[in-house]
Amino acid sequence: MRSNGRLLGGFGEFREHYMAIQFQLIDFSSDYYQDACQLRDVVLRRPLGMKLSLQDTKNDHLGIHLAGFDADLLMCTAILFQNNAAVKITQVAIDSAYQAQGIGRQLMACAEVSAKNLSAVRCYCHARLTVKAFYQAIGYQPQGEIFEEIGIPHIMMQKCLLE
Repeated sequence: MRSNGRLLGGFGEFREHYMAIQFQLIDFSSDYYQDACQLRDVVLRRPLGMKLSLQDTKNDHLGIHLAGFDADLLMCTAILFQNNAAVKITQVAIDSAYQAQGIGRQLMACAEVSAKNLSAVRCYCHARLTVKAFYQAIGYQPQGEIFEEIGIPHIMMQKCLLE
């Protein structure tokens, strides 16, 4: 029997519905966390000829895990790390069968609601250059210079949540 995890404290009944997608916070110790790791591996690491490693997940227990579901299928995920008045959004992954359908936009909107619930005033991420335009389209602005992370170019993107 699957463990559905639980809604994490401090967020009340945080569930948002968009189309058939249900977004919720998942517990680090749940089976859904393992599903999220598998999705991250398939979407974010395998195309680079890599595998999700223990090094990649070593701080996951410190994060807030957000996932989107189509029925019982985990189809997208992101991790939020609070850093004072800012929240870093990492490991944003959407199952390839659901890409280019607006789900990334919806996932990020839910991540921003979670960040606001944490009293954050801004969100930021290290975006691959291949998705920079996506982040700009949802209100994120590039910050600083291009840098390399996991062997590919990234740029920091930031969005003010006070607007």
